[in-house]
Amino acid sequence: MYYFLNESIPRFCSGIEHAEFKRLALFKAHQVPAKIVTAAYSRDAAENLARYHVDPQDYVNLYDYFCANVAVPSKPLTVQDLKFPADVQVTTTDADTTVTSGDWTCQTIHSQAGRVDTSDHFDGDGQLVRRDFYDTRGFLGFSQFFATADDAAKRYLALETFYSHTGRIGVEITYRQRDAGVVVTGYRLQHADGRQWHLMNTQQAYTVFLDCLNQDDGEGDTFISDRSNHTNRPMINMTTKARKLEHFHNIHFADYHDPMSRPLTYPSIGESDLLSRTDMVITPTHAQAHDMATRLRTQVPIVAIPVGSVAPAVLAQPHIPMAKRQRGQILIVARMYYEKHLDDALWAFKRAHDQLSWLTLTIYGYGDGATDHRDEKLLHKIVDEQHLADCVTFAGYTNDIGAVYDQSQVLLLSSRYEGFVLAILEAAAHGVPTVSYDTHYGPAELIQPGVSGELLPYGDVNGLGDALIKTFSTPERLAQLSAGAYARAADFSQARVWARWRETVIDTE
Repeated sequence: MYYFLNESIPRFCSGIEHAEFKRLALFKAHQVPAKIVTAAYSRDAAENLARYHVDPQDYVNLYDYFCANVAVPSKPLTVQDLKFPADVQVTTTDADTTVTSGDWTCQTIHSQAGRVDTSDHFDGDGQLVRRDFYDTRGFLGFSQFFATADDAAKRYLALETFYSHTGRIGVEITYRQRDAGVVVTGYRLQHADGRQWHLMNTQQAYTVFLDCLNQDDGEGDTFISDRSNHTNRPMINMTTKARKLEHFHNIHFADYHDPMSRPLTYPSIGESDLLSRTDMVITPTHAQAHDMATRLRTQVPIVAIPVGSVAPAVLAQPHIPMAKRQRGQILIVARMYYEKHLDDALWAFKRAHDQLSWLTLTIYGYGDGATDHRDEKLLHKIVDEQHLADCVTFAGYTNDIGAVYDQSQVLLLSSRYEGFVLAILEAAAHGVPTVSYDTHYGPAELIQPGVSGELLPYGDVNGLGDALIKTFSTPERLAQLSAGAYARAADFSQARVWARWRETVIDTE
């Protein structure tokens, strides 16, 4: 079995998750068993899997595993399905249900779209002592228990318990108050067969989880760490016999212009002990594999395998002529994060739009909540101040990006750094050429300058805009680049990428 290790499958997935989805489809197409493995608890994981067309049988989560909730079918839970003591009064108003016992409000239940979402429990003093969270599959997922004091404001989280769909506790996490918040003081994992583990932190729990998966299969599985900062140490610390592969999806050094001397960003390669206990390192591009091997000077094999591939059905689709697409439609498919540097893309677009007023730009992506959407706000500010609202659209997140590519003419990219850039390959598969900065590492591996797109030196925002002008000024050139993009996509067919997996990973077991 091949296990692809991640932290979670969120509602809005980034390139790493999409790369895992594509790899999973590739392995399934060649009848090689594989699963995505996650550590973080998510009440809506089942809905997220469905959103990205991932079969629940191809996914396993730490909490689902120990709570025996793997692949449990969904069944909506309503307030009417709950059981209450006979001596209480139950009153429902809109989305809230109140449970009272005489003058004491002992419970308040909150619903969303008719389904039970959370439930608050109060003591005789009216203080919150427990909050229940319901899994979208239709059962109680976990409960939080709070320690209270005379001062209600001093309430703090003390315990979390996670349940199976039958009510058995599979995971417990204890907390203690420290400074202005709370910290984890311990984990207790309980397998359905009665085995228990008492642990200190999430990483230890993840290691036990991975060892259990490996033992269930008779040991000897292959584990691929996809989110190094979350999954590498737990994988490395496994005690059962397994093959351990580190897969980088991003650059491995701090300064995105200096791969040979700037600090390494991940302990898994920066600490020789961790690196030496890894069986292989995988990078998305040959250039990164070369730079990493040159710098690390390790005996651990470092190989390059594209993180994306194009399915036969996509390659077989009829080519859509540029004349049948939305004229002048430029597309950005990227998170509105610092590393994507989309303000440069906007300035380049403005330069082109000043000369070709019929150009339009649509941005598909979400903002960075960790920075209070700083970069997203900057983009909106530029659009407002430069009076671009009539030609720039913020379209949010979509799961049907293929239909968007089919109506677009050029993809625009201005990232500070990249690992591979799935969007370039996806766009090429739909005949959309890319105009991009030449930055570490992906664009140069995917774009053939003058054939399937254009590469400009990093930071040359005027050059980026001029490349757009040049591309759109001659319909014949746009058509040629589109044909080149279709041809380039074929170089990353599933057959070719799978051959790379076989020669570097599968056949080396």
